[in-house]
Formats: sequence, C-alpha cells, structure tokens
Amino acid sequence: MRGSISRLSQKLGCGFILGEDGREACFDLSSLQGVDIRALSVEKTVEYEEHFENERLRAVRVRVANALKQIRRWGSEMRRKGSVAQLIRKPRPGYILDEDGCLVAFDESALEGLDPGELSVGDWVEYEELDRMEETRASRIKPLIRRGEE
Repeated sequence: MRGSISRLSQKLGCGFILGEDGREACFDLSSLQGVDIRALSVEKTVEYEEHFENERLRAVRVRVANALKQIRRWGSEMRRKGSVAQLIRKPRPGYILDEDGCLVAFDESALEGLDPGELSVGDWVEYEELDRMEETRASRIKPLIRRGEE
C-alpha cells in the first residue's frame, strides 16, 4: 500500500497513515522499517502493509516511498548516497543515514576491500541498495567525503 502520514507524534512514537484507498491505519515505532521516526512528517509519502490487530487497521513495514528517493546511475548499477551513522560493532551491523532519512544497514562484506577502520561516523559514502525480503541493506560502499575533509 501507499499513503501519506496524516497524524504523527514523534514524542509518543506513533501516528496514522491515510492510504490511497481512503482508509487510515495506525503505526508505532515497531512498525518502521529502515526509517527513523524523526525523518517522518505529516504529508510524507510512505509505503506499508496493512494488518488487522485488535479490531484495528495497523500499518506494518512502514518506509519512505521509493518514488521519493533520489537515485542516480553509476555505470549500470543503482547508486545512493548517505552518511555513516553507526560503525560496525560485531556482531551488530553498521548503518548509513541516507538522503531521505532512512537507516540502511551494512556489514563488512559491503566494504569490498575497504578496511572498517577507514570509515568514521559522519563520512559521506556512495553505495548500492539491496532490497532483501525483510530489510534494505547497503552493498559496494565507497567513501566520497571523509569527516574533516569538507
């Protein structure tokens, strides 16, 4: 489904989405997939799945709509840009905050020969976005601007 945020309480961590079909579904922090609630705002377009819980329409797997993402071509690959938000801490992945405010996870295999110690929080990177069944992951990460070089 596709819709837009109709009401939002970042403080409470919940809100409502008005679907294209005119139905309103509630969501909370556990419903968000790869997006921080602080990146959402009223009228922001999102994609989600609908489920009925406790006699209520609930939005799950909520994420910023792909149509809003600014994607550019690099060779024949789809490339994205973002800044490193969290470094890899085994066994946890690292995260990139993309230009849309979505968090995209990555692991050492995404660095392709780049030493994890060469990345710092705040570095701008370019990467490919892989959409695996449940989550979006970053692949083929390349540094663009390192913190302090701006």
